[in-house]
Amino acid sequence: MIDLHHHCLPGVDDGPETLGEAVGQCRAAYEDGIRTVVATPHRFHPQFDVPPDAARGAHGALTAALEKEGVALEVLLGHEVHWNEEALPSLRSGSSFRLGGNPRWFLLELPSSHAPAHLERLVFDLQLAGLYPILAHPERNAELAGSSPRMQALRRQGVGVQVTASALEGEWGRKAQRAAEAWLKEGLVDFLATDAHGTGRRPPRLRAAVDLAASWIGAEAAGRLVGENPGKVLRGEALR
Repeated sequence: MIDLHHHCLPGVDDGPETLGEAVGQCRAAYEDGIRTVVATPHRFHPQFDVPPDAARGAHGALTAALEKEGVALEVLLGHEVHWNEEALPSLRSGSSFRLGGNPRWFLLELPSSHAPAHLERLVFDLQLAGLYPILAHPERNAELAGSSPRMQALRRQGVGVQVTASALEGEWGRKAQRAAEAWLKEGLVDFLATDAHGTGRRPPRLRAAVDLAASWIGAEAAGRLVGENPGKVLRGEALR
């Protein structure tokens, strides 16, 4: 399985604080059946902003430690980009990372309280620049969680949709759980990802969510959310 949204870099944001904790988190991901993760430290978040050099340094330390410890998890580099006026120029210049080094796809975080009224125009402007957003955990967005029609419109624009695995099990509240389940059944979800931050709080568990999704949409469709679809992203291919 491929996990496109994962906070595993040590000491840079609200993920693991130490290198040892980061290795333990990656080991837990591997034991769950995950074979590739994209490390997605926060960029332009109100509380955390991890610049490229800090991300690269933490990534280098983690990959070296994983090799030393014999943890065969592939860790690629990306960012979870919180939208503000700096995001587009930063993505254009390469000071915010796309997912795993691919040429087009990046992870976009919206405010949790609302979806910007001009979101569709922002998507259009991004696409003109060759940048294609994947919405990070929209089931936790107070406005989008209640609006399948708007999610349908965003997907028609070419936006990717990433739902958090633990949301399917109710760990983000009933509203998020209902939205995630409804969107899966409507075919509006492109990816399941852990959004892992540690081994205790927000652990890297993906398998249970895939099994639950399979009970709703079938094993083949559920498998695409953690295999075929994220594979396309890492290769820079179109989703649909």
